[in-house]
Amino acid sequence: MRAVLVPQDFPRSEEIEAAAARAARRLGLDRQLTELHLVLDAPEFEEGGFWQIEREGDRVEATLYSSPRDVLTPPNWREAASLGLDEDELAGLDPGMVDPIRLDRWIYRNLLQLDDMLSHRIDPATLPRSAVTAFQICWDVWTDGRLKQRSLPGISLAERRRGFFRRFAAAGALLPRHWAIFHDLWEGRIEGQQALLDALDRLPPIR
Repeated sequence: MRAVLVPQDFPRSEEIEAAAARAARRLGLDRQLTELHLVLDAPEFEEGGFWQIEREGDRVEATLYSSPRDVLTPPNWREAASLGLDEDELAGLDPGMVDPIRLDRWIYRNLLQLDDMLSHRIDPATLPRSAVTAFQICWDVWTDGRLKQRSLPGISLAERRRGFFRRFAAAGALLPRHWAIFHDLWEGRIEGQQALLDALDRLPPIR
């Protein structure tokens, strides 16, 4: 499997490609993919990402479109709020702005979710449009919980709790039954697309 970063002149591009290749091996994706493309010029996908998977015979290529700010050290990314498709501007960033911790979290979270798609645990194309945002929040909790269980880089329980509360809290509070769903996601007791969709029916609408 070959890992390729776009734009190629992004700071520390060789290190990022090597980190992605290592993560793919640890997750077993190197046996499923021919090429892995990481595109860091899409600010609209900040704190998320969009996967495109192409198959041709035995070749499988996966491309992740993501925001450059997802791998930069706060508050540096705020100074680069206009970053997007300008490859010269991206190439001119100080290499010290690339945060190794944020980079590893970004790589592992997105690659584990790619594995979910390749393994047919999740099929984003079949999700109801009205549920996409709330589903992603729950998927992220399930993802980081699995990374924690495997001692792989991921966002912490406390950070995921804050994000879950911020989006699902109705009138400023979540009930114990809602937090039970969060912890079931984190511990892997709720897993797979239909189970996550069923969990959404028991959560408040997102804010």
